[in-house]
Order: sequence, then C-alpha cells, then structure tokens
Amino acid sequence: DEAIIRVNIAARTYDEAMEARLKLAEWAASSRNATAELEPTHLPGKAYAAILKRIPAIENRFTTVDVVFLLPRPVLHDIAERRAAGSGTEMTFRVGGTASAQPVAAVTLTSAAEGLRMTVDGITFFAIGGSLGAGQKVEYNMRTGSTTIDGVHAENRILYAEISPDIELLPGEHTLISSAAGSLQVRWHDEWL
Repeated sequence: DEAIIRVNIAARTYDEAMEARLKLAEWAASSRNATAELEPTHLPGKAYAAILKRIPAIENRFTTVDVVFLLPRPVLHDIAERRAAGSGTEMTFRVGGTASAQPVAAVTLTSAAEGLRMTVDGITFFAIGGSLGAGQKVEYNMRTGSTTIDGVHAENRILYAEISPDIELLPGEHTLISSAAGSLQVRWHDEWL
C-alpha cells in the first residue's frame, strides 16, 4: 500500500519554491533506506511504518507536491510501546487494537535453571536448553525469532522441534507462563488493520 502526503508550496520565487521542495525531500527521505514512523495528523500517537517512494519535481512557485510513501506492512500501530510485567512464573496481559501482536517476552531468573520454556495461552512458543544462572535475562522476540541471554544472541540454544514459533496473539487477554521463576515482562505495540 501507499500513503500520499499532499503539500502545497507557495513561494515568492521559483528558487524559493525549489528550496521548499528540497527541504520537503530531506524530511521525507530522512530515514534513508529504512522505514520510519509516519504519523497521520488526525490520529496522534499512532503511525504507519513508511519509506519514501517518490517525490516529484516542481515547475512553478505555486504548486502541490504529492509525496508518496510505501507502506511495506499497511498496519497502523501505537507509537508508544505497551508493557506488562509480573513476577513468579505466570502473568496476564491484554493486547488491544484490531490486529494480532507478536510481542517480545523476557524473563530475568531469580534462581538457576536448566533450560527455559515459555507458553502463552497453553502454547509453547519458546524453549531453550542449557544452564541458566540466577539474574540472567532471557529475551525472545516473537516477530523476528531473535533470542538473547543478557543481551548476547543465543538462537543456537533454541529447541525448534518443541515450539510453535509463528504464534500471533489476537486482541484480548493472554496468560504467559515461564518454566522458571523470575521477573516477567512482555512488550508490544497495539495495531489496527
């Protein structure tokens, strides 16, 4: 999908109009080849992930410029990240919006454990093997599949045959259970189709 931002340029001279168009292009391309937040003025606090597709040349000092952005994933999302936290082995959280979410789930262990499993609503979405020490933080990103232990990538420890990694959480209440006790945290952005 695409988003079109229509901008009126009214300048005293053609040179001023060109300068305005260059500033507009600088703003529109500020994320370079990566997506950036494109926040509609009528929906403050929500945005699309967008990247500049094109901005036309201008020929007059009074003109309208249609800045076209590509929306690789045309889903509106909250700019502010939602967070839920708990302690022990179980916590509940509520996903809002109208689209499914794939949060980041984390456990900071209170004591040593041999391996770690996390389930949401009874489905095992994450499992790793090996020893873990007290105080270690294990984090799993459901969208990307990345896993870190104390900030260091540990995808080689994932027990892929024992998990459902493509889980998506529909809007509503969910229960996260960890096989090891600790400080639990879930982070996500509510999204709208």
